[in-house]
Amino acid sequence: MRNDRVENAVEAICNRGCRYVNSVLSNQENHQDFKELSDLNSMELSIVFRELDAVMAVYSQSGGCEI
Repeated sequence: MRNDRVENAVEAICNRGCRYVNSVLSNQENHQDFKELSDLNSMELSIVFRELDAVMAVYSQSGGCEI
Protein backbone atom coordinates (compact mmCIF):
# COMPACT_ATOMS: atom_id res chain seq x y z
CA MET A 1 0.00 0.00 0.00
CA ARG A 2 1.43 3.35 -1.06
CA ASN A 3 1.12 6.21 1.37
CA ASP A 4 2.23 9.61 0.11
CA ARG A 5 2.22 11.10 3.61
CA VAL A 6 4.64 8.43 4.81
CA GLU A 7 6.84 8.71 1.74
CA ASN A 8 6.94 12.50 2.03
CA ALA A 9 7.84 12.34 5.71
CA VAL A 10 10.64 9.82 5.15
CA GLU A 11 12.03 11.82 2.26
CA ALA A 12 11.88 15.12 4.17
CA ILE A 13 13.61 13.61 7.20
CA CYS A 14 16.31 11.90 5.12
CA ASN A 15 16.98 15.10 3.20
CA ARG A 16 18.03 16.72 6.47
CA GLY A 17 20.88 14.24 6.91
CA CYS A 18 22.00 11.30 9.01
CA ARG A 19 22.21 13.17 12.28
CA TYR A 20 18.65 14.38 11.95
CA VAL A 21 17.43 10.87 11.10
CA ASN A 22 19.25 9.53 14.16
CA SER A 23 17.67 12.27 16.26
CA VAL A 24 14.19 11.32 15.05
CA LEU A 25 14.84 7.63 15.73
CA SER A 26 16.24 8.22 19.19
CA ASN A 27 13.29 10.42 20.16
CA GLN A 28 10.39 8.37 18.81
CA GLU A 29 8.35 8.92 21.96
CA ASN A 30 8.59 12.69 21.34
CA HIS A 31 7.64 12.51 17.68
CA GLN A 32 5.56 15.68 18.00
CA ASP A 33 8.85 17.60 18.24
CA PHE A 34 9.47 16.92 14.55
CA LYS A 35 7.35 18.85 12.06
CA GLU A 36 7.61 16.09 9.46
CA LEU A 37 5.75 13.72 11.80
CA SER A 38 3.18 16.05 13.29
CA ASP A 39 0.28 15.12 10.99
CA LEU A 40 0.80 11.35 10.91
CA ASN A 41 -1.35 8.80 12.68
CA SER A 42 0.12 5.99 14.78
CA MET A 43 0.20 3.47 11.91
CA GLU A 44 1.95 5.97 9.64
CA LEU A 45 4.45 6.81 12.37
CA SER A 46 5.26 3.14 12.80
CA ILE A 47 5.92 2.78 9.07
CA VAL A 48 8.09 5.92 9.01
CA PHE A 49 10.23 4.64 11.89
CA ARG A 50 10.65 1.23 10.20
CA GLU A 51 11.67 2.93 6.95
CA LEU A 52 14.16 5.18 8.74
CA ASP A 53 15.60 2.18 10.58
CA ALA A 54 16.08 0.43 7.24
CA VAL A 55 17.78 3.46 5.72
CA MET A 56 20.13 3.83 8.66
CA ALA A 57 20.97 0.11 8.61
CA VAL A 58 22.51 0.65 5.19
CA TYR A 59 24.61 3.53 6.50
CA SER A 60 25.77 1.60 9.56
CA GLN A 61 26.89 -1.31 7.36
CA SER A 62 28.77 0.95 4.96
CA GLY A 63 30.18 3.27 7.64
CA GLY A 64 28.84 6.24 5.66
CA CYS A 65 27.18 8.03 8.55
CA GLU A 66 28.17 8.66 12.13
CA ILE A 67 25.83 7.04 14.60
